[in-house]
Amino acid sequence: MEVPLITVLIPTYNRAGMLHDALESVMAQRHNGRFDYEIVVVDNASTDDTKAVVEGMAQGSRVPVKYVHEPQPGVAQARNTGLRRSQGAWIAFMDDDEYAEPDWLGELYDAAAETGAPHVGGAVHLDLPEAQLRQIAPGCRRTILRERAASEESGTPRLFGRREFPGTDNQLVKREVFDAVGDFDGNMRWGSSDMDFALRVRAAGYQQWLAPKSVVYHRTPPNRLTREYFRFSELKTGLGLAYFDHRYRGPVRMLLLWLARTGQAFLVFLPRYLMWTVARDHVRTLEQRCLLWRFAGYSREALALLGPKLFKQRRFFESVEFRKGVTKGVPAEKGSSS
Repeated sequence: MEVPLITVLIPTYNRAGMLHDALESVMAQRHNGRFDYEIVVVDNASTDDTKAVVEGMAQGSRVPVKYVHEPQPGVAQARNTGLRRSQGAWIAFMDDDEYAEPDWLGELYDAAAETGAPHVGGAVHLDLPEAQLRQIAPGCRRTILRERAASEESGTPRLFGRREFPGTDNQLVKREVFDAVGDFDGNMRWGSSDMDFALRVRAAGYQQWLAPKSVVYHRTPPNRLTREYFRFSELKTGLGLAYFDHRYRGPVRMLLLWLARTGQAFLVFLPRYLMWTVARDHVRTLEQRCLLWRFAGYSREALALLGPKLFKQRRFFESVEFRKGVTKGVPAEKGSSS
């Protein structure tokens, strides 16, 4: 029986240091001959020593490692280029700011084999001390820091819930799924193209299963715990939600949902924000602030979709492009005017 080949696809941009750790963890995967795998790294026009890191690690690797350069900015473009340059019948995704448990890939593959599902996602834990995690509200941990399935106890694969989706920070997809539903939407410059892909996969009737024992750890450098980064991330989340509502529910329903969100923001989130501010509960204050930022992002995208000529907002949309997150919250160097 022929052993299947899995391609591990990692897009990257200016994170050579973290990419080294990500590659090291993927190269050390245990599979006991159940499958073979290759690694495809797509460099989205980095200006650091990403290429040297990848090529240096490839020389001593027992796993084939391929370096691919994609000059067009955008994580969706990078992933689509990686798909075209990959050989696997299955495509596994993780990010350059993560590192994987030794059985990460094997757990994904075993869950797919056990359930017969062509789309399987794993758990994302945050690489932070427990004391620091307690200072961040669960909602912020999920939407901003991308924590997922951290509390699964049984370890048994299960179907994703109605509002849960596999993400490209930890998932395995059979190639035939891309043939059926298409690749990632390159128009989504602010990210969330993986959620859009997952929605299309579900709409096409494919089952999506969670493999909680397939674990990656999301690196959380200091800049991602800043107010600036939280604001950036929640604005992007709001943009994506409005885009999905417009695309899948139509402009009229999106308008109605926007009105409902407006009422929720002013009647619920804002009073709670003021209440927790007065009470000096910093965790809950930040949580409500995040919800207000998400509403602001939704509103900006709704305006752009409903009145594209009146509400172009070019500078705003440029400010929330996905790649800008690398530097959000990073202190400016001395002498910098930024």
